[in-house]
Amino acid sequence: MIRAVFENEPFSASAEDEASLRGALDRHVRRDRRQLRIVRVAGQLRLPDGSTWIIRSRKADGASLLGWLAYADPTLDALEWLGMVPDLGDDAGFGSLVARVFCLETWRAVQTSGLLRAYHRQAVQSAVVRGRIDFARLSRGGGDLSRVPCIVFARLPQTPLNRLLAAAVQRVDRDPELRRAAGVTLPQLGALLAEVAPVVDASMLTGKTPLSRLEQPFAASAALARVLLRHGGLGDGDGLRGPGFMVNLASLFERTVVRAFADAGLGAVAKQHVRVARPGGGAWSEGQRRMEIDVFLPDVAGVPVVVDAKYKTRISSGNLQQMVTYCWVTGARRAVLVVPAGVVADRRSFELVGASGEVIRIEVVELALGERTLGGWRRAAEAVVQAVVGSG
Repeated sequence: MIRAVFENEPFSASAEDEASLRGALDRHVRRDRRQLRIVRVAGQLRLPDGSTWIIRSRKADGASLLGWLAYADPTLDALEWLGMVPDLGDDAGFGSLVARVFCLETWRAVQTSGLLRAYHRQAVQSAVVRGRIDFARLSRGGGDLSRVPCIVFARLPQTPLNRLLAAAVQRVDRDPELRRAAGVTLPQLGALLAEVAPVVDASMLTGKTPLSRLEQPFAASAALARVLLRHGGLGDGDGLRGPGFMVNLASLFERTVVRAFADAGLGAVAKQHVRVARPGGGAWSEGQRRMEIDVFLPDVAGVPVVVDAKYKTRISSGNLQQMVTYCWVTGARRAVLVVPAGVVADRRSFELVGASGEVIRIEVVELALGERTLGGWRRAAEAVVQAVVGSG
């Protein structure tokens, strides 16, 4: 059974399903009276009873979410070269979409370039000449031609790129929903990579190892493999456990805002720590809580500005208090809350006037979601930066 719900919209579920959802998604499941809401995540999840839950977001469909990931994570920039993303219908989750696109793109690259192999130098002894003769060893051995020392170059498929692709293929093959969406290209890729160990090099998973010139046709495939391996198993940095594929939208939104200002060349400081201390034992000791400013701009038209990303539908008094705290700590008198476009009804600016007459201004700026290409996401991010800089 497949059940589809929308992120942050109420739905009804049995007590057993609620318990299973909470076990997998933890704090992302909330109860409002008699109904539940799943907040800040999108993807798909298989419950112990065998049912599959598809969690969508009205803010960004599957193709938009793929472009969104590519913008927020520079190691996925190669997704810009993807062609048309297929429509899998309403009963497929985001993981199924990524699995389908990964298999199609990888098979296309294989048809174009073949499975790339690395040359491995081997020393052998043979009664016939293989490769080239190692004359130094031959002379040291007395010139015995019955066992000619040769140097052979074998073409082996065990490359870091192929291991990454093999691990992604294995990830898809182990999930029945992803396997169904992948289609006929999955067994073909499985046979092609059968001799490759699905052991991922950490540098390949993080994108720190650049692909060679010959490997460039597989750039988009490698990026999709990273998406599959990072977000599979409900990981995504949240400590979630279970069979599924999930993306944390709040974290993704925050990373998008951070990259927008990092790319703008404004000297932005990302994730600046705010020290929180508590008095204890007659002396100040570090508290257990830690606060971070998403983006601190030290100089916008001559003044500092604090920017915070809020993946929310309304601005609370707690959000305003947080921004006032950030302004007090940094000396800024202007703060910006970046919210998803079209979901916060009241987007008016706030002004707080202190006893000495100083004014702290808190503005609300929207980030347009739903772009389907990496270029579109870049333009949306640039619009946010311009809204902050232009109104400064």
